Amino acid sequence: AQSTLMAEVDRKRRGKLLEEYVEVMRKAWTGQPFELKVVSAEEMHSPEFLAMNPAGAVPVLVDGDFVLTQNAAILGYIADTRPDAKLAGDGSARQRAEAACWLAYANADLHPAFHPLFGPARFIADTHQHEAVKQAARTRLRGIFERAEQQLDDRQWIAGFRSFADPYLYITLRWAQGTHVDLAGFDNLAAFKRRMEEDSGVRAALQASSATPWASSTRVATAAAVLAWMAGEWMSIQHKLGNYWFWFGTQGYEYIDL
Repeated sequence: AQSTLMAEVDRKRRGKLLEEYVEVMRKAWTGQPFELKVVSAEEMHSPEFLAMNPAGAVPVLVDGDFVLTQNAAILGYIADTRPDAKLAGDGSARQRAEAACWLAYANADLHPAFHPLFGPARFIADTHQHEAVKQAARTRLRGIFERAEQQLDDRQWIAGFRSFADPYLYITLRWAQGTHVDLAGFDNLAAFKRRMEEDSGVRAALQASSATPWASSTRVATAAAVLAWMAGEWMSIQHKLGNYWFWFGTQGYEYIDL
């Protein structure tokens, strides 16, 4: 039976992470299909959704009459329902724990460390300090990624074998590239990223994920933002926008940076 994974439409970047990650986990590496259902913030507070998750939050996995929440639990469940794929190791408690350790590293250490890059206003109201907040986040992320760099020194996969932790680490590396986190000199991570991108299943999963309904509209919105930002920067230099320079210049740049 096909399972349903729910992600929030108002946080497309997080939804995109879930889609790409679960595409790799279920379709490419386990052969199990899934349906991605995008829900709005309003829908998450509906009686129907709250009956599934009283916290009113995503992700939510629905597999028949079984409902599961929380990223790490969902990804572990996907691996455990297809033990032949060995994404939780060889079946031993030790390898299962090793994979879970590196999943927790990606989910609890790496992922939250990107929040200042995606939304610096959540951390400080002064817009003049946003770049400093983001730069501090980049510095911190480099330190967190260093642990993975060391772990991969004599391994192809983060847990020592291909596991459910690898797609999560790979997606955060894609984020790092897009948000200009300096990973120069981290040759093991660079090799890991190439290894993932050379995997035929990963390529197929990312190609499928790029065909989502919001993909084309996102490209149009990005192109419009680029043009608005460039125009805003030029007009700001020419003192033609008055107090509105911030919205067209700085905010436009932050969107493109994201």
